[in-house]
Amino acid sequence: MAYKIIVSPSAQINIDKAIEYYIENASFLVASEFFDELQNCYRHLELNPFNQIRIKSYRASPLDRFPYLVFYELDEEQPYVRILAVFNTNQDPGKWP
Repeated sequence: MAYKIIVSPSAQINIDKAIEYYIENASFLVASEFFDELQNCYRHLELNPFNQIRIKSYRASPLDRFPYLVFYELDEEQPYVRILAVFNTNQDPGKWP
């Protein structure tokens, strides 16, 4: 069964900021690679969203090549995966969503 991916507005802000950062501080190519890896993560979550629960009922999936965790909640009845945050792991863990 494929789960529908829903990106929350706050997660979209995280994604936009990360892409903007990579464009300004690295290159458009690096920003594009970040976006591609995020899309790969979504494809994985569509098929297998049962990652480890990190906080309360929130799950997280790491990106392979970039220092980010994709925090999400899972609804098996609907079925959907709601992306709550895309968090840079180089930040203070106290800032986790």
